[in-house]
Amino acid sequence: MRYNTDMNDVIFVEEAVSHYATEAGRYLEIIVPVSADGKESGPAGKIKYGNTEITFGSDEILIVPPRTERELYINDKNALRLLIDNSLLPATGITTVFDLPQKNIRTAAEQALFFFRTGYKKRGAVLSALGALIISLVTLNAGERERISPVTEKIRADIEKHISDSAFSLDAYLNGLPLSYDYVRRLFKKDTGLTPHDYLKNVRLERAAQILRSGQTNRYSFYTVAQIADLCGYSDSMYFSKAFKKHFGVAPSDYGKK
Repeated sequence: MRYNTDMNDVIFVEEAVSHYATEAGRYLEIIVPVSADGKESGPAGKIKYGNTEITFGSDEILIVPPRTERELYINDKNALRLLIDNSLLPATGITTVFDLPQKNIRTAAEQALFFFRTGYKKRGAVLSALGALIISLVTLNAGERERISPVTEKIRADIEKHISDSAFSLDAYLNGLPLSYDYVRRLFKKDTGLTPHDYLKNVRLERAAQILRSGQTNRYSFYTVAQIADLCGYSDSMYFSKAFKKHFGVAPSDYGKK
């Protein structure tokens, strides 16, 4: 059988080193953390390009398109680095994707490392097939709705448990997690498009709007603005009213009449 080795060829695989100096390589570069089992307490590494710096987690696979000038720092001592020639991946910039639950991309990368190191006479065909598989899996995951990381899911769930708690300190909560504050904040924003603080504010204000729209009562009459503020975690009803008007463009007392 003749194999097509013109596209998606894995031409190099290695166990990643801790630092890669700034360069713009000819090939698609993929960094696959191997400790992506949820047990790592910090990021797998970070990449710098231009004036931008991105941290990627132990459950994220980093994709760097060809001819992209970057500097890499790898924390995961078991991470793998692959170079793929003639990639068909439609990557327009540096990005990350999550692996499938069965760690299919990681497994394919480990197999690529194994065959790259062997003298198997047909290793070129095997590496080409593994390259095509990796690119297909990356493309599939990149095309789907991005999965939310377990860390972000936990933070969202805990935030929503404290919607009505005006004493809840989000900063204290985030600093109490076994991860760096800045890493958690960046990861949460990457997953949701919002910082944890903006997410908490939006959840509280959306809850207030829901109460106003539904016409819920406190058994005897409609909730007052002060009562709604208290139900949504605001100890200062004036501050709540200002935040609500800024968010929805109308005061809470008028929103309920729409």
